[in-house]
Amino acid sequence: MTTDGAEGCVTGDARPVVRTVSPSTSVVFAGAAQDLDVFFEQAPLDGSEETLTTSIQGAVGERVVNDGDERGLGPGVSYRWRVSASPRTLDPGFDRPTTAWSPWCEFTVADDLIDMRTADDPDAVRTLGVAPARRYPVTLRVREWKLVLDALGDDDLAADSGASEMEAETKAHTRRIRSAIIGKIAGRASGATATVTLNGNDWASWVGSAIAGTASNWDEMYDIEPDTAGTDGTAYWKLLDRLSTELGGPQHTRLGYY
Repeated sequence: MTTDGAEGCVTGDARPVVRTVSPSTSVVFAGAAQDLDVFFEQAPLDGSEETLTTSIQGAVGERVVNDGDERGLGPGVSYRWRVSASPRTLDPGFDRPTTAWSPWCEFTVADDLIDMRTADDPDAVRTLGVAPARRYPVTLRVREWKLVLDALGDDDLAADSGASEMEAETKAHTRRIRSAIIGKIAGRASGATATVTLNGNDWASWVGSAIAGTASNWDEMYDIEPDTAGTDGTAYWKLLDRLSTELGGPQHTRLGYY
């Protein structure tokens, strides 16, 4: 058994401290060759969350790895995990016996890492290097804020009683961000500057992703119909770079778009 590369099963004060919020756990089963269904259980030591069970296909003699969730675990929190397995059969409804559960193994997530559990788009948050819950001020010119508003869109954002719960929440979230921006730039000249403060999740998962998506769409339209489109997404990519540097991120980024 290994915990993020640290071999062995350790508990108590000697438990390893991992330098990632998404540590992997893994196991190798000994015995006669056969295919397995391997079950991992993991939970915080303090019992603050329910035990999470993950099933992964593997085989005796091969390392079976349970990769960490992209939103990760809580910085400074200690966890425990264990494994069991069953011989794999062709009948998914067969009531198969499992091996005995392994002992519980423990680890602690380093307390100086960024808590990603509230990130809507973990990749975007990591790319811009922001903490989802921390609030960041961003200063742009009014004309740039208007491009941000355009990327966020204003079509069909009104409340709709027929919308699903997820659609309603998405619309409400976007309206809130747009209102924060509009409140700062209303009545100001195009060349004036304005500062808007949002949390890292809003900047990366919502504003940054919307700008990148709009830029990518303009690039695609320009490639297909340059005369009709008139322009590509350059203005939006430059805006995304401005946003990134304002947040302390890389000078050039496309947030997963190519």
